[in-house]
Amino acid sequence: MTLSTLGIDLAKDKFDVVLRHHDRLTHKVFPNTAEGITALLDWLQAQGHPHVHAGLEDDRNFVEALWTASPRACGPGSHGHLRR
Repeated sequence: MTLSTLGIDLAKDKFDVVLRHHDRLTHKVFPNTAEGITALLDWLQAQGHPHVHAGLEDDRNFVEALWTASPRACGPGSHGHLRR
């Protein structure tokens, strides 16, 4: 199975994501809130990509919020700095 790649650009009030699957890019913007993170996870599921390789800047608050929304998102098998 080839995992898709998700790039996340964080800002104070929002975060932009780009999902890359093969040669297709899909862009979406979410509010930088717990609800926005839940919406991101729901969107990924709806896109058929519940598991992705994600790249983002080191922001402990965002990673903690992502962990709270979905413990499996940053669990075993993820890169070390994203594990809780």
